[in-house]
Amino acid sequence: MSTTFLQVKNRAYSTLASAIADDALSLDVASGDGAKFPSSYPFHITIDSEIMSCTNRSTDTLTVTRAQQSTTAATHSAGARVSLNVTAKSISDLNTAVNTLEVDVPTYVAKGDVRYASAAGTGAILTVGADNRIMAVATDVPAWKTPAAIMADLSGQAAAEFLFNTQKVGGIVDPTTNQQAATKKYADDAIVADIATHASDIDAHVSGATAGQLLVATGAATAAIQSTGVVLSAPDISGVVTAASPLTLPTFTAGGAITEGKFGTSVITANAAGRGKFYLTEGGAGVADLLYCVLKGADDNYSAIQAAIG
Repeated sequence: MSTTFLQVKNRAYSTLASAIADDALSLDVASGDGAKFPSSYPFHITIDSEIMSCTNRSTDTLTVTRAQQSTTAATHSAGARVSLNVTAKSISDLNTAVNTLEVDVPTYVAKGDVRYASAAGTGAILTVGADNRIMAVATDVPAWKTPAAIMADLSGQAAAEFLFNTQKVGGIVDPTTNQQAATKKYADDAIVADIATHASDIDAHVSGATAGQLLVATGAATAAIQSTGVVLSAPDISGVVTAASPLTLPTFTAGGAITEGKFGTSVITANAAGRGKFYLTEGGAGVADLLYCVLKGADDNYSAIQAAIG
């Protein structure tokens, strides 16, 4: 608990403006001298052999409590000296406060010890921790913890998030499990290495290939060069070739009719829209198939040119 000390002020003295009786509770000092005394309270004044406690001041009028510090109230004549002195109470109050503080402050055991309040008005010592320890508080009591314990405590907090602003985290080792974080360099290096591995696979497969051959997957992780005439099993490629779109090939199966793209079994009109398109008319028993293609002649007219077998 804090100590309330008497107010003090240097060169605070005056004289009584008029005599006072032994039961008077106010007095006037010489005109203009009231400002020499403190404006906060209490402070003690001495007149002759009596000590009084001043509890308020209004200009030159002091409100007082008589007979302080074992002195006796008495009458005092006009002109008697009024002074603010250092008295026994000022010294004893100071001694009491220091003694209380000495009792409350525990003895420091070692360099690095930390003082804290174990309860209201009660001091305690947290002895210096081991190297590389961090102070943490649990249930209002400080303690030393390892960095690992601190991280575990923080990780258990709801919505825990670490913000580093523009700072960087260094000294991170490469991850060994899926749950561990990786640096940007580790990720970049892994991607580059993976691309390089697959690029070498492609290079190995196409080595020695000639124009017109295809690189075809022969398994989940294998491929081979295929020559002209290879059978493609149910590929999912189709569409119409135009000048504004990339090349798309028709859907077909080996030995079957070509059904999409520039090929079909429906009659195609011989005009610019049908130019270059083929259509097949299948013959019945004893009748040959007929294949037609729409072409433009030198006269800029379009015709369906027929091709027959046999």
